[in-house]
Amino acid sequence: MSGVWLIFPFIGAIRFSTVLAFVVTVVVLTLARRSLLVALIAAMGWVSAFEITFQVVEAIEGRADWLHIFYLTFSLSGWVVAAYVAGIRPHPALLVAWGLVFFGWVAYGFQPNRYADHDQFSVGQEVFNVLTKDGLAAIYVIGGIAPFRWIHRPKGPARGATANGTPFDALAADYDRKEIENPIRQLMRSRSLSALERAFPSRAKLLDVGCGTGTEAIWLGQRGCRVTAVDSSRAMLEVLCRRAAAANIDIPTRLIEAGDLSTLAEELGEGSFDGAYSSFGALNTEPSLDRSLAALSRLVRPGGTIVLSVMNRWCVAEMALMFASGRARQAFRRLHPSLTVTVGEATTRVTYPSWPALRHALEPHFETLSVEALTLLLPPYAWPALAAHERTYRVLVRLDQAIAPRRPFAWLGDHLLVVAERR
Repeated sequence: MSGVWLIFPFIGAIRFSTVLAFVVTVVVLTLARRSLLVALIAAMGWVSAFEITFQVVEAIEGRADWLHIFYLTFSLSGWVVAAYVAGIRPHPALLVAWGLVFFGWVAYGFQPNRYADHDQFSVGQEVFNVLTKDGLAAIYVIGGIAPFRWIHRPKGPARGATANGTPFDALAADYDRKEIENPIRQLMRSRSLSALERAFPSRAKLLDVGCGTGTEAIWLGQRGCRVTAVDSSRAMLEVLCRRAAAANIDIPTRLIEAGDLSTLAEELGEGSFDGAYSSFGALNTEPSLDRSLAALSRLVRPGGTIVLSVMNRWCVAEMALMFASGRARQAFRRLHPSLTVTVGEATTRVTYPSWPALRHALEPHFETLSVEALTLLLPPYAWPALAAHERTYRVLVRLDQAIAPRRPFAWLGDHLLVVAERR
Protein backbone atom coordinates (compact mmCIF):
# COMPACT_ATOMS: atom_id res chain seq x y z
CA MET A 1 0.00 0.00 0.00
CA SER A 2 2.84 2.43 0.76
CA GLY A 3 3.93 2.23 -2.89
CA VAL A 4 0.70 3.99 -3.95
CA TRP A 5 1.84 7.32 -2.49
CA LEU A 6 4.87 9.60 -2.72
CA ILE A 7 5.67 11.89 0.22
CA PHE A 8 6.68 15.48 -0.56
CA PRO A 9 8.00 18.05 1.96
CA PHE A 10 5.46 20.77 2.84
CA ILE A 11 2.84 19.07 0.62
CA GLY A 12 2.32 15.62 2.05
CA ALA A 13 1.24 12.39 0.39
CA ILE A 14 0.39 12.39 -3.31
CA ARG A 15 -0.48 9.32 -5.33
CA PHE A 16 2.35 8.03 -7.52
CA SER A 17 -0.10 7.74 -10.45
CA THR A 18 -1.01 11.43 -10.07
CA VAL A 19 2.63 12.53 -10.13
CA LEU A 20 3.28 10.32 -13.14
CA ALA A 21 0.23 11.67 -15.01
CA PHE A 22 1.29 15.25 -14.24
CA VAL A 23 4.83 14.64 -15.55
CA VAL A 24 3.56 12.86 -18.68
CA THR A 25 1.15 15.75 -19.37
CA VAL A 26 3.97 18.30 -19.14
CA VAL A 27 6.39 16.27 -21.29
CA VAL A 28 3.89 15.38 -24.03
CA LEU A 29 2.37 18.85 -24.35
CA THR A 30 5.77 20.56 -24.21
CA LEU A 31 6.77 18.49 -27.23
CA ALA A 32 3.41 18.88 -28.99
CA ARG A 33 2.84 22.59 -28.32
CA ARG A 34 6.53 23.53 -27.99
CA SER A 35 5.74 25.54 -24.89
CA LEU A 36 6.61 24.47 -21.35
CA LEU A 37 4.34 27.17 -19.91
CA VAL A 38 1.26 25.95 -21.81
CA ALA A 39 2.06 22.37 -20.77
CA LEU A 40 2.30 23.34 -17.08
CA ILE A 41 -0.97 25.28 -17.31
CA ALA A 42 -2.65 22.21 -18.87
CA ALA A 43 -1.36 19.94 -16.10
CA MET A 44 -2.50 22.32 -13.39
CA GLY A 45 -5.83 22.63 -15.23
CA TRP A 46 -6.74 18.95 -15.06
CA VAL A 47 -5.44 18.57 -11.49
CA SER A 48 -7.59 21.53 -10.41
CA ALA A 49 -10.67 20.32 -12.31
CA PHE A 50 -10.39 16.90 -10.71
CA GLU A 51 -9.81 18.28 -7.22
CA ILE A 52 -12.85 20.57 -7.43
CA THR A 53 -15.07 17.70 -8.61
CA PHE A 54 -13.64 15.32 -6.01
CA GLN A 55 -14.18 17.75 -3.14
CA VAL A 56 -17.76 18.56 -4.24
CA VAL A 57 -18.61 14.85 -3.99
CA GLU A 58 -16.83 14.73 -0.62
CA ALA A 59 -19.08 17.57 0.55
CA ILE A 60 -22.20 15.78 -0.74
CA GLU A 61 -21.08 12.69 1.17
CA GLY A 62 -20.66 14.82 4.30
CA ARG A 63 -16.88 14.50 4.53
CA ALA A 64 -16.04 18.09 3.56
CA ASP A 65 -17.34 21.53 4.48
CA TRP A 66 -19.12 23.58 1.80
CA LEU A 67 -17.28 26.75 2.80
CA HIS A 68 -14.04 24.88 2.18
CA ILE A 69 -15.38 23.90 -1.26
CA PHE A 70 -16.16 27.53 -2.05
CA TYR A 71 -12.64 28.69 -1.22
CA LEU A 72 -11.11 25.72 -3.02
CA THR A 73 -13.12 26.39 -6.17
CA PHE A 74 -12.28 30.09 -6.02
CA SER A 75 -8.55 29.34 -5.77
CA LEU A 76 -8.30 26.48 -8.28
CA SER A 77 -10.77 27.44 -11.00
CA GLY A 78 -8.28 29.98 -12.36
CA TRP A 79 -6.10 27.12 -13.61
CA VAL A 80 -9.06 25.56 -15.44
CA VAL A 81 -9.86 28.88 -17.11
CA ALA A 82 -6.18 29.51 -17.92
CA ALA A 83 -5.95 26.10 -19.61
CA TYR A 84 -8.95 26.92 -21.79
CA VAL A 85 -7.53 30.34 -22.71
CA ALA A 86 -4.17 28.70 -23.54
CA GLY A 87 -5.92 26.50 -26.11
CA ILE A 88 -6.38 23.31 -24.08
CA ARG A 89 -9.87 22.35 -25.28
CA PRO A 90 -11.00 18.82 -24.29
CA HIS A 91 -13.70 17.32 -26.48
CA PRO A 92 -17.14 17.54 -24.78
CA ALA A 93 -17.87 13.87 -25.60
CA LEU A 94 -14.72 12.77 -23.75
CA LEU A 95 -15.67 14.91 -20.75
CA VAL A 96 -19.15 13.34 -20.72
CA ALA A 97 -17.59 9.86 -20.84
CA TRP A 98 -15.27 10.81 -18.01
CA GLY A 99 -18.25 12.11 -15.99
CA LEU A 100 -20.01 8.75 -16.42
CA VAL A 101 -16.98 6.91 -15.06
CA PHE A 102 -16.74 9.34 -12.15
CA PHE A 103 -20.43 8.92 -11.28
CA GLY A 104 -19.87 5.18 -11.57
CA TRP A 105 -17.33 5.59 -8.80
CA VAL A 106 -19.88 7.52 -6.73
CA ALA A 107 -22.46 4.77 -7.35
CA TYR A 108 -19.89 2.13 -6.41
CA GLY A 109 -19.57 3.67 -2.98
CA PHE A 110 -16.99 6.46 -3.25
CA GLN A 111 -14.74 5.52 -0.36
CA PRO A 112 -11.39 6.86 -1.61
CA ASN A 113 -8.31 5.30 -0.09
CA ARG A 114 -6.46 7.70 2.17
CA TYR A 115 -2.84 7.72 3.18
CA ALA A 116 -3.66 7.97 6.89
CA ASP A 117 -6.03 4.94 6.82
CA HIS A 118 -3.45 2.17 6.47
CA ASP A 119 -5.90 -0.57 7.46
CA GLN A 120 -8.62 0.40 4.98
CA PHE A 121 -7.36 -0.09 1.45
CA SER A 122 -9.66 -1.12 -1.41
CA VAL A 123 -8.26 -2.17 -4.77
CA GLY A 124 -11.59 -1.33 -6.43
CA GLN A 125 -11.61 2.21 -5.03
CA GLU A 126 -8.00 2.70 -6.13
CA VAL A 127 -8.83 1.56 -9.66
CA PHE A 128 -11.67 4.10 -9.88
CA ASN A 129 -9.38 6.83 -8.54
CA VAL A 130 -6.71 6.11 -11.14
CA LEU A 131 -9.25 5.80 -13.98
CA THR A 132 -10.88 9.11 -13.19
CA LYS A 133 -7.80 11.17 -12.32
CA ASP A 134 -5.42 9.83 -14.97
CA GLY A 135 -8.28 9.60 -17.46
CA LEU A 136 -8.93 13.33 -17.05
CA ALA A 137 -5.21 13.93 -17.59
CA ALA A 138 -5.37 11.99 -20.86
CA ILE A 139 -8.42 13.98 -21.98
CA TYR A 140 -6.55 17.25 -21.32
CA VAL A 141 -3.52 15.98 -23.25
CA ILE A 142 -5.76 15.14 -26.22
CA GLY A 143 -7.40 18.56 -25.87
CA GLY A 144 -3.96 20.17 -26.04
CA ILE A 145 -2.77 18.22 -29.09
CA ALA A 146 -6.08 18.40 -30.99
CA PRO A 147 -8.20 21.17 -29.39
CA PHE A 148 -11.95 20.89 -29.86
CA ARG A 149 -13.52 23.66 -31.91
CA TRP A 150 -17.13 24.47 -32.59
CA ILE A 151 -17.71 24.73 -36.32
CA HIS A 152 -19.06 28.10 -37.41
CA ARG A 153 -20.36 28.58 -40.93
CA PRO A 154 -19.74 32.22 -41.90
CA LYS A 155 -22.16 33.93 -44.25
CA GLY A 156 -21.02 35.28 -47.59
CA PRO A 157 -17.70 34.31 -49.21
CA ALA A 158 -16.05 31.12 -48.01
CA ARG A 159 -13.30 31.30 -45.39
CA GLY A 160 -9.97 32.15 -46.89
CA ALA A 161 -11.41 33.91 -49.95
CA THR A 162 -13.41 36.94 -50.95
CA ALA A 163 -15.94 36.84 -53.73
CA ASN A 164 -13.19 37.54 -56.28
CA GLY A 165 -9.90 36.28 -54.76
CA THR A 166 -7.88 35.97 -51.55
CA PRO A 167 -8.69 37.94 -48.37
CA PHE A 168 -5.63 40.13 -48.90
CA ASP A 169 -6.87 41.44 -52.25
CA ALA A 170 -9.18 43.79 -50.36
CA LEU A 171 -6.21 45.32 -48.49
CA ALA A 172 -4.01 46.05 -51.49
CA ALA A 173 -5.32 49.52 -52.41
CA ASP A 174 -5.05 50.87 -48.85
CA TYR A 175 -2.06 48.88 -47.57
CA ASP A 176 0.69 51.48 -48.03
CA ARG A 177 -1.38 54.38 -46.68
CA LYS A 178 -1.92 52.58 -43.36
CA GLU A 179 1.82 52.12 -42.97
CA ILE A 180 2.53 55.77 -43.72
CA GLU A 181 0.02 56.87 -41.07
CA ASN A 182 1.54 54.68 -38.33
CA PRO A 183 5.06 55.60 -37.09
CA ILE A 184 5.43 52.23 -35.35
CA ARG A 185 4.82 50.40 -38.63
CA GLN A 186 7.39 52.70 -40.25
CA LEU A 187 9.84 51.87 -37.44
CA MET A 188 9.30 48.15 -38.00
CA ARG A 189 9.79 48.57 -41.74
CA SER A 190 12.98 50.55 -41.19
CA ARG A 191 14.47 47.83 -38.98
CA SER A 192 13.41 45.16 -41.45
CA LEU A 193 15.08 47.01 -44.34
CA SER A 194 18.26 47.43 -42.27
CA ALA A 195 18.33 43.66 -41.65
CA LEU A 196 17.89 43.00 -45.38
CA GLU A 197 20.66 45.46 -46.25
CA ARG A 198 23.07 43.74 -43.84
CA ALA A 199 22.14 40.27 -45.09
CA PHE A 200 22.21 40.72 -48.87
CA PRO A 201 24.98 42.25 -51.00
CA SER A 202 24.28 44.26 -54.14
CA ARG A 203 23.53 42.15 -57.22
CA ALA A 204 22.26 39.25 -55.08
CA LYS A 205 19.49 37.21 -56.68
CA LEU A 206 16.65 37.16 -54.15
CA LEU A 207 13.19 35.69 -53.63
CA ASP A 208 10.54 37.77 -51.84
CA VAL A 209 7.94 35.43 -50.29
CA GLY A 210 4.66 37.19 -49.54
CA CYS A 211 5.82 40.40 -51.19
CA GLY A 212 2.62 42.40 -50.63
CA THR A 213 2.76 45.72 -52.49
CA GLY A 214 6.51 45.38 -53.01
CA THR A 215 8.00 47.97 -50.66
CA GLU A 216 11.04 45.82 -49.84
CA ALA A 217 11.38 44.31 -53.32
CA ILE A 218 11.54 47.77 -54.89
CA TRP A 219 13.90 49.07 -52.19
CA LEU A 220 16.30 46.18 -52.79
CA GLY A 221 15.92 46.52 -56.56
CA GLN A 222 17.00 50.15 -56.33
CA ARG A 223 20.18 48.91 -54.61
CA GLY A 224 21.05 46.53 -57.41
CA CYS A 225 19.51 43.29 -56.17
CA ARG A 226 17.60 41.08 -58.63
CA VAL A 227 14.33 40.23 -56.92
CA THR A 228 11.60 37.77 -57.88
CA ALA A 229 8.41 38.42 -55.90
CA VAL A 230 5.66 35.92 -55.05
CA ASP A 231 2.35 36.44 -53.28
CA SER A 232 -1.01 34.70 -52.99
CA SER A 233 -2.89 37.97 -53.72
CA ARG A 234 -3.28 39.03 -57.34
CA ALA A 235 -4.26 42.56 -56.27
CA MET A 236 -1.06 42.95 -54.22
CA LEU A 237 1.03 41.86 -57.21
CA GLU A 238 -0.76 44.35 -59.45
CA VAL A 239 0.11 47.20 -57.08
CA LEU A 240 3.73 45.99 -56.98
CA CYS A 241 3.95 45.92 -60.78
CA ARG A 242 2.63 49.48 -61.05
CA ARG A 243 5.07 50.72 -58.42
CA ALA A 244 8.00 48.86 -60.00
CA ALA A 245 7.17 50.29 -63.43
CA ALA A 246 7.04 53.81 -61.97
CA ALA A 247 10.47 53.22 -60.40
CA ASN A 248 11.79 51.72 -63.68
CA ILE A 249 12.70 48.43 -61.98
CA ASP A 250 12.11 44.96 -63.42
CA ILE A 251 10.65 42.61 -60.77
CA PRO A 252 9.30 39.27 -62.06
CA THR A 253 6.26 38.08 -60.10
CA ARG A 254 4.43 34.82 -59.49
CA LEU A 255 0.95 34.24 -58.07
CA ILE A 256 1.77 31.51 -55.58
CA GLU A 257 1.46 30.67 -51.87
CA ALA A 258 4.49 30.06 -49.68
CA GLY A 259 3.48 26.45 -49.11
CA ASP A 260 3.58 25.81 -52.87
CA LEU A 261 7.11 27.11 -53.47
CA SER A 262 8.20 23.63 -54.53
CA THR A 263 6.47 24.27 -57.86
CA LEU A 264 8.72 27.31 -58.31
CA ALA A 265 11.76 25.13 -57.60
CA GLU A 266 10.64 22.77 -60.34
CA GLU A 267 10.21 25.71 -62.72
CA LEU A 268 13.42 27.62 -61.96
CA GLY A 269 15.62 24.84 -60.61
CA GLU A 270 16.94 24.17 -57.12
CA GLY A 271 19.37 26.67 -55.61
CA SER A 272 18.22 29.39 -58.02
CA PHE A 273 18.53 32.21 -55.48
CA ASP A 274 21.36 33.65 -53.37
CA GLY A 275 18.88 34.39 -50.61
CA ALA A 276 15.25 34.91 -49.71
CA TYR A 277 13.13 36.86 -47.27
CA SER A 278 9.56 36.89 -46.00
CA SER A 279 8.38 39.88 -44.01
CA PHE A 280 5.62 40.88 -41.63
CA GLY A 281 3.80 37.64 -41.08
CA ALA A 282 3.45 36.27 -44.61
CA LEU A 283 4.38 32.82 -43.30
CA ASN A 284 1.85 33.04 -40.46
CA THR A 285 -0.99 32.36 -42.90
CA GLU A 286 0.56 29.06 -44.00
CA PRO A 287 -0.81 25.95 -42.25
CA SER A 288 2.66 24.37 -42.03
CA LEU A 289 5.92 26.20 -41.40
CA ASP A 290 7.82 22.96 -41.98
CA ARG A 291 6.43 22.63 -45.50
CA SER A 292 7.06 26.26 -46.42
CA LEU A 293 10.63 26.28 -45.11
CA ALA A 294 11.43 22.94 -46.73
CA ALA A 295 10.24 24.33 -50.08
CA LEU A 296 12.22 27.54 -49.48
CA SER A 297 15.37 25.52 -48.80
CA ARG A 298 15.13 24.02 -52.30
CA LEU A 299 15.22 27.48 -53.87
CA VAL A 300 18.10 28.98 -51.85
CA ARG A 301 21.63 27.78 -52.60
CA PRO A 302 23.75 26.29 -49.80
CA GLY A 303 25.36 29.13 -47.87
CA GLY A 304 22.62 31.52 -48.93
CA THR A 305 20.87 33.74 -46.38
CA ILE A 306 17.20 34.06 -45.48
CA VAL A 307 15.57 36.81 -43.41
CA LEU A 308 12.16 36.13 -41.87
CA SER A 309 9.87 38.30 -39.78
CA VAL A 310 7.15 36.11 -38.30
CA MET A 311 4.38 37.14 -35.91
CA ASN A 312 5.34 35.73 -32.52
CA ARG A 313 3.24 33.70 -30.08
CA TRP A 314 4.65 35.41 -26.99
CA CYS A 315 4.18 39.16 -27.41
CA VAL A 316 4.45 40.51 -23.86
CA ALA A 317 3.62 44.09 -24.87
CA GLU A 318 0.36 42.96 -26.45
CA MET A 319 -0.57 40.93 -23.37
CA ALA A 320 0.09 43.93 -21.12
CA LEU A 321 -1.90 46.30 -23.35
CA MET A 322 -4.85 43.90 -23.55
CA PHE A 323 -4.96 43.50 -19.79
CA ALA A 324 -4.65 47.26 -19.24
CA SER A 325 -7.56 47.91 -21.61
CA GLY A 326 -9.80 45.34 -19.93
CA ARG A 327 -9.54 42.71 -22.69
CA ALA A 328 -8.05 39.90 -20.65
CA ARG A 329 -9.42 37.16 -22.90
CA GLN A 330 -7.72 38.63 -25.98
CA ALA A 331 -4.42 38.92 -24.11
CA PHE A 332 -3.79 35.22 -24.72
CA ARG A 333 -5.27 34.94 -28.22
CA ARG A 334 -1.89 34.13 -29.79
CA LEU A 335 -1.56 31.03 -27.61
CA HIS A 336 -4.21 29.24 -29.66
CA PRO A 337 -2.79 26.69 -32.13
CA SER A 338 -4.44 28.76 -34.86
CA LEU A 339 -6.78 31.73 -34.97
CA THR A 340 -9.43 32.88 -37.40
CA VAL A 341 -8.89 36.56 -38.16
CA THR A 342 -10.94 38.97 -40.24
CA VAL A 343 -9.22 40.36 -43.33
CA GLY A 344 -11.39 42.84 -45.17
CA GLU A 345 -14.76 41.14 -45.60
CA ALA A 346 -13.39 37.60 -45.36
CA THR A 347 -11.52 35.49 -42.81
CA THR A 348 -8.29 33.52 -42.83
CA ARG A 349 -6.45 31.20 -40.47
CA VAL A 350 -3.31 32.49 -38.75
CA THR A 351 -0.79 30.61 -36.62
CA TYR A 352 1.61 32.21 -34.14
CA PRO A 353 4.77 30.12 -33.63
CA SER A 354 6.96 30.66 -30.60
CA TRP A 355 10.71 31.03 -31.07
CA PRO A 356 11.35 27.35 -30.11
CA ALA A 357 8.73 26.26 -32.68
CA LEU A 358 10.22 28.44 -35.43
CA ARG A 359 13.75 27.32 -34.58
CA HIS A 360 12.61 23.69 -34.74
CA ALA A 361 11.13 24.26 -38.21
CA LEU A 362 14.34 25.95 -39.42
CA GLU A 363 16.82 23.40 -38.06
CA PRO A 364 16.62 20.71 -40.78
CA HIS A 365 17.59 23.16 -43.53
CA PHE A 366 18.94 26.39 -42.00
CA GLU A 367 21.37 27.49 -39.29
CA THR A 368 20.13 30.46 -37.25
CA LEU A 369 22.53 33.40 -37.22
CA SER A 370 20.50 35.91 -35.21
CA VAL A 371 17.05 36.60 -33.78
CA GLU A 372 15.57 39.79 -32.37
CA ALA A 373 12.21 41.20 -31.38
CA LEU A 374 10.46 43.38 -33.98
CA THR A 375 9.35 45.28 -31.92
CA LEU A 376 9.47 44.42 -28.21
CA LEU A 377 7.73 47.36 -26.49
CA LEU A 378 5.79 48.87 -29.37
CA PRO A 379 3.18 46.69 -31.10
CA PRO A 380 1.85 48.64 -34.11
CA TYR A 381 -1.69 49.16 -32.76
CA ALA A 382 -0.25 51.00 -29.74
CA TRP A 383 0.29 54.11 -31.88
CA PRO A 384 -3.07 55.87 -31.46
CA ALA A 385 -2.53 55.79 -27.68
CA LEU A 386 1.05 57.08 -28.00
CA ALA A 387 0.31 59.79 -30.56
CA ALA A 388 -0.18 62.41 -27.83
CA HIS A 389 2.95 61.34 -25.91
CA GLU A 390 5.82 62.03 -28.28
CA ARG A 391 8.47 62.13 -25.56
CA THR A 392 7.39 58.77 -24.12
CA TYR A 393 7.36 57.32 -27.63
CA ARG A 394 10.96 58.45 -28.31
CA VAL A 395 12.13 56.93 -25.01
CA LEU A 396 10.39 53.63 -25.80
CA VAL A 397 11.94 53.55 -29.29
CA ARG A 398 15.46 53.95 -27.87
CA LEU A 399 14.84 51.38 -25.13
CA ASP A 400 13.31 48.96 -27.61
CA GLN A 401 16.26 49.26 -29.97
CA ALA A 402 18.69 48.60 -27.13
CA ILE A 403 17.11 45.44 -25.71
CA ALA A 404 15.20 43.89 -28.65
CA PRO A 405 18.25 41.87 -29.85
CA ARG A 406 19.12 40.61 -26.36
CA ARG A 407 17.96 37.32 -24.89
CA PRO A 408 15.38 36.59 -23.60
CA PHE A 409 13.76 39.82 -24.88
CA ALA A 410 14.47 38.80 -28.47
CA TRP A 411 11.92 35.99 -28.12
CA LEU A 412 9.09 38.16 -26.73
CA GLY A 413 8.31 40.75 -29.40
CA ASP A 414 5.45 41.37 -31.81
CA HIS A 415 7.46 39.68 -34.59
CA LEU A 416 10.52 37.44 -34.55
CA LEU A 417 13.14 38.86 -36.94
CA VAL A 418 15.35 35.90 -37.83
CA VAL A 419 18.44 35.67 -40.03
CA ALA A 420 19.53 32.16 -40.99
CA GLU A 421 21.90 30.46 -43.42
CA ARG A 422 21.09 27.59 -45.77
CA ARG A 423 22.95 24.45 -44.67
